[in-house]
Amino acid sequence: MRGGAATIAWLVPQQDGFVRPQRHPSARVEQLERGTGVVWRTRITLELARGAELTRTVVRPLERRRSALEHLTGGARGPGRTTTRTRFRVGPRGALLEAPTLVRPK
Repeated sequence: MRGGAATIAWLVPQQDGFVRPQRHPSARVEQLERGTGVVWRTRITLELARGAELTRTVVRPLERRRSALEHLTGGARGPGRTTTRTRFRVGPRGALLEAPTLVRPK
């Protein structure tokens, strides 16, 4: 991906807050074989109750290219990344189902 790699992070409910999946008490962590261009691959298996809510955060670099002048002068940097958060619920047989997005009136 041009401009850097995407970062994906998950948050899992625990008591009154959220934790990273590998910190959850039911987590089983397994290191997987790495492929070309892959820094690491990890499989994390969790046992969660049906209806538990998880949040996935994806941070990606913007696709906008800077002009040669902007690059040389250091101008037009602005926000170089975009963040997307998606909520999921644990459904039947452990399937992750995207939770509906709440739209709040302005």
